[in-house]
Amino acid sequence: MSAKAVEAHRDGRYREGLEWAKKAYEYAGNHFEPDHPNTLTGITNLAGLYKSQERYREAEPLFKEVLEKRRKILRVNHPSTLRSMNSLASLYTSQGRYGEAEPLFKETLEKRREVLGMNHPDTLTSMNNLASLYQSQGRYGEAELLFKEALEKRRKVSGLSHSTTLTSMNNLAALYHAQGRYGETELLHKEVLEKRREMLGLSHPATLVSMNNLAALYHAQRRHREAESLYKEVLERYRKVLGVSHSTTLKSIHNLANLYRNQNRYLEAKSLYKELLEKSREVLGEDHPDTLLYMSNFASSYTSHGRYEESELSLKEVLEKRREILGLNHPSTLNSMNSLTDLYHTQERYIEAEPLYKEILEKRREVLGTSHPHTLTVQLNYITLLINLYKERDALLLLKNMEAHLFTYIITQLDTLSKERVRRRFQLSTSLFQNIVFSLAHRKPSSETTRFAARVLLQWKQIQAEEEAYIAQLVRTTQDPRIRTAGEKVIELRTRLSRLTQQPEAESQSPLSKTLSELERVEVELQQLSRHYRGRLAVSGVTLDGVWSQLPADSTLLEFRQYNPVAFNIRKVGNPHWMAYLLRADGEAPILQDLGPVEPTRKLWNQLRSAGHDKAKADQAARELYQSLFGTFESKITDLKTLFIAPDGFLHLVPLTRLILPDGRYWIERQAIHQLQTGRDLLRQPLRNDSNHFLALGGVDFHQNAEVVTSEPEVPRSLFASVNRQTADEIKFFKPLPASGEEADEIALMYRLNRKAQAEVWPGLEASEARLKALESAPKILHLATHGFYLRDRPLGAERPLVLSGLSLAGANQGLRGQIGPDGEDGILYSLEVLGLNLHGTELVSLSACNTGQGVVDYAEGVYGLVRAFCIAGARRVLMTLWPVGDDHAKDFMVAFYERWLQQPVSDPAKALRETYLAYIRHPDPELRNPRVWAPYVLVGN
Repeated sequence: MSAKAVEAHRDGRYREGLEWAKKAYEYAGNHFEPDHPNTLTGITNLAGLYKSQERYREAEPLFKEVLEKRRKILRVNHPSTLRSMNSLASLYTSQGRYGEAEPLFKETLEKRREVLGMNHPDTLTSMNNLASLYQSQGRYGEAELLFKEALEKRRKVSGLSHSTTLTSMNNLAALYHAQGRYGETELLHKEVLEKRREMLGLSHPATLVSMNNLAALYHAQRRHREAESLYKEVLERYRKVLGVSHSTTLKSIHNLANLYRNQNRYLEAKSLYKELLEKSREVLGEDHPDTLLYMSNFASSYTSHGRYEESELSLKEVLEKRREILGLNHPSTLNSMNSLTDLYHTQERYIEAEPLYKEILEKRREVLGTSHPHTLTVQLNYITLLINLYKERDALLLLKNMEAHLFTYIITQLDTLSKERVRRRFQLSTSLFQNIVFSLAHRKPSSETTRFAARVLLQWKQIQAEEEAYIAQLVRTTQDPRIRTAGEKVIELRTRLSRLTQQPEAESQSPLSKTLSELERVEVELQQLSRHYRGRLAVSGVTLDGVWSQLPADSTLLEFRQYNPVAFNIRKVGNPHWMAYLLRADGEAPILQDLGPVEPTRKLWNQLRSAGHDKAKADQAARELYQSLFGTFESKITDLKTLFIAPDGFLHLVPLTRLILPDGRYWIERQAIHQLQTGRDLLRQPLRNDSNHFLALGGVDFHQNAEVVTSEPEVPRSLFASVNRQTADEIKFFKPLPASGEEADEIALMYRLNRKAQAEVWPGLEASEARLKALESAPKILHLATHGFYLRDRPLGAERPLVLSGLSLAGANQGLRGQIGPDGEDGILYSLEVLGLNLHGTELVSLSACNTGQGVVDYAEGVYGLVRAFCIAGARRVLMTLWPVGDDHAKDFMVAFYERWLQQPVSDPAKALRETYLAYIRHPDPELRNPRVWAPYVLVGN
């Protein structure tokens, strides 16, 4: 009878399956003792049928009864007991009771490892179950580690094509899909589909599941034609193999109907929904969870076409049934409530929506926790509703409450996610929160909304850089051998990855892929170790008043943020705008201002960049750009001595000093301008560095590399020779810079005379990459006179943007040809490798090279390039360039800058740089007065 129950359920005959399961349960109860294994199996099967039909309240006491009896009779470590424990945990997961499921899954996994071994199929199943739970909780980094471990073990134990291995691959693909990692998802789905087609044939249910998964991915990517083709093929095969009324066939119809709905193909969607509902009611019953799901989505299609009355009736019916059948806290019940609130919101029936939102939010917090992504999404929707009800104060209180939970969630992701690209994307998940905060402050300006928005703007920029800098500092100063070992391994792997970055191979098992995977694993290990030390998350305690107190007299802070204004009534975001806040040292209330759309300023910036030597055209763009970005604040800043400016987005690449004021002067002529990464730089205390050592690299020999070797032993020569091929194709070769040697010598001499301290110059072959990386103590000043480069559109650039920029050192031209020196280095110092330099407390890094300010512009993290890398490595300030600079001009400018700086009784490089600008602006030689000569130099940091 149990076998018949399973067969009926597998074939989609749920009611028949349940009847057979009940008969088997009754038979076992009549013929065996209550604790007999057959009796317990019958109870388990019945509970499983209830669970599959989402009749959780009936399933739970049965699962608990079996678990309790097996614990008593068979003990805790028996495989049958562990299966019962796993079943109960799975039931809790289906209900969204993650807090109750997690300890059960962990206990099951721990005991299976102990009793069955690390590689037993049941152990690997437990690993996958716990990973799936983490995925449901939004703990993607922890889930990925477990999914990958289970997949690796299944590949070794069962082989690449075994069904369990393919299931593990599918689980990992689902996780990537949930994170929006569509490229990786597609590769895995295609691999699984290909293997299932080969082994099982085109019409096997497992093959069709894989085909459906790939279609769902295309659907999510809006690749509608590809999705439709696959959905139709799957549906046609299900109809032939399983029949037109099978539950799996119905789900396939549902997928195609949803695709049509999303394409606004209403008549086609309606036809499929009607067929679907008719058959589902006939086969599964009116109250079956699948039937209710189809009703709900059909009702939503009514909403999207303005048929609100029909939609409301259906949604209310579904909600009532789900409450009755599944309970108030079931995820499907809450989804029904959410659909109804969406309908009310669309109709602007805000008063009716409010109590539903409150209930949903309360239950999401209760079931999922305050920091779960679903809870946070509901809270944002509720806040939008409150704003539409003109309850802005209530909305503000909720936003303040939400901020801490959102911050906790993002930091957890940064600590556990292995992919840097994914970590950056997760910071984007805060964008809607920030958009609402800024839009509310713009809509309802007050002291409270302005201060809160300004603090959010201050806190949420470049969080990842802050955390990376802390970890880099910890690695250099800790006594913990685990952290030191992990940190050294990270540095080693970053060097290897940098060398392999231009490799054309894309196979998953290529040296580049293996190195990247190993680096990601060790980085997560280091992040996990570092979280136990004090000092993490310091950014969460930053306050506006704290920054305010650090502003010098007669100065102001002006900080920018790109955001998308929210139209609260339709819950849509508009095109990007600039938001900025102004904080004056004199205590005047902060000013928060929307500065208008981003796109016109981007066009002006492009005009400024492309003007070249057409000074009139460049001046016009510089004048208009100043007016667009700073004209609003002109009356508030014109009388100040010093401006601290923290840009955002591409504004990091704009030469602020050469913008032109309304009176026709360059901005730097009126007042000092200090460029910061974020306003938090004002709070950053200099790292202690007792050294007074000056180090300069100049006159570098790019052509020789002592004894040249072709590769490291573990990397095949043929591979390494291709490593930098694409870099070489773009750069060709690094030309000698004779003036850079003179520059380094002159500045070093000035340093010895003025600072009465050691000044060292590494010329020629001495300016080696290995020697710079091996510095035991950080120099007070590091001056690098060489070539800088920034590459575009490289294979690994999206994943690791710090491999796109760098500096050339001794032997770099041999490095471009795939050769390395006896020290194991190729002479090309990528920004990714700069992260490992010992610059703990270095006062200034001067990058006397071309394009050293360039990089990949990121929404949350500014510019991924040399400046970011040197700051993370410990440098307090970085002097960089925004465009190419000539060898002789660079030497003259740097010498002029250092001459002013080193003669100061109190060190103030920003003041010395401004004096240098002014000297060039007022120079009798018109060539030197041109901003093309002096404006590319920008000092970043406080």
